[in-house]
Parts: sequence; structure tokens; C-alpha cells
Amino acid sequence: MGVDSGHGTVSFDLVASVRTARRSLPRQHRALLDHLNAQETALYDWPREVLDLFVTLGETPPPRERLEGAAAVWLEARRLVAFNGPLLVAATEGLAERSRDEIVALFSTPTSLPLSRR
Repeated sequence: MGVDSGHGTVSFDLVASVRTARRSLPRQHRALLDHLNAQETALYDWPREVLDLFVTLGETPPPRERLEGAAAVWLEARRLVAFNGPLLVAATEGLAERSRDEIVALFSTPTSLPLSRR
């Protein structure tokens, strides 16, 4: 089943995969994310959509070049992790569902996620 990203159909629901990965995190990591009330979204016109999101929230966005290769970015005001849809789809294209979910889990783990910093 495909998911309409607004920029074409992708072969899987990235946010669902991230949420599945979150449920498989160690209890302490889940507790931290729950305590922060962290939420997830996937953006498919990266980095334009994430830059627009920062502006919409009244925050100063990081420089565009810092976002280019980022897997995700943390938006503090909304406690939101915005994932780079094209990067994660490209990294998991053609993989079996289990393998894809494991790769997404690697990108979703708080201790290993290469978040963009301002």
C-alpha cells in the first residue's frame, strides 16, 4: 500500500514505521520521549517544508545547508521530530518490511539520530 506524501506516493508509511520503532525502544528512551511529549512527522519536500515549518512556528530555522543531509530535525516549541522523508525512503527503498523497519528504527533512536543543530 502506498502513502500519498503530497509529492507523490511512497511505498510505505514512514511515520507509522517511526512509531513502530519508538515502541521497540528501551523503556528509558520511550519514557524520555513520552516525558517530552515528543511527536513525529515526515516531510517530503525537504528541506523546503521544514524551513517553512520553522517560520510558521515563529522559530529561526537552521541554515538550509545544515538541513540538506539531516535525517531529522527537532522543533523545540512543538516537541516535534520532523523526519527527512526523501532520505529515509531512499535509504530503505527495495528492502523487505522488517529490514526497512530496522533501518527506520536506527534513524529514530534518540541516542543515534543525527539531528540537525542550529
